[in-house]
Amino acid sequence: MKTASAFVALIVASSAALAQAPTCDDIEYKPSTLERFPSVAQSCNSVVDRNGKLYVRLVAEVIRAGSDSVSIYLVGPDGSKFRQEFEPPPGFRAMIGGRPTPLRDLRRGEEIHLYLPESDWQVVDATGSE
Repeated sequence: MKTASAFVALIVASSAALAQAPTCDDIEYKPSTLERFPSVAQSCNSVVDRNGKLYVRLVAEVIRAGSDSVSIYLVGPDGSKFRQEFEPPPGFRAMIGGRPTPLRDLRRGEEIHLYLPESDWQVVDATGSE
């Protein structure tokens, strides 16, 4: 009887391991995302669950923020930096010190986090099936 219990516990533990959240290595970006953020794969810091949805978390350092565009360095997990320009959507706010901050108020050198939703990427199964 103890053997059966140990086997069931092993199956449960294996199922939990398979259900782990994906990592940056598991992500394949859509062509439109790569067009907007060419260095996104090298800049992925983690995959996070926020309110039941998965996002790729990017860390960025502000270079310049204008009224409708921003220049940043995407910062990879190894500290490498990739210059990036982008036009955020209307109403864009960055969280600075836990406070939503309008684009025009971003300052050079500030660190911001960007979250790419699952609509911009997909998880690729290592076995080759998706």
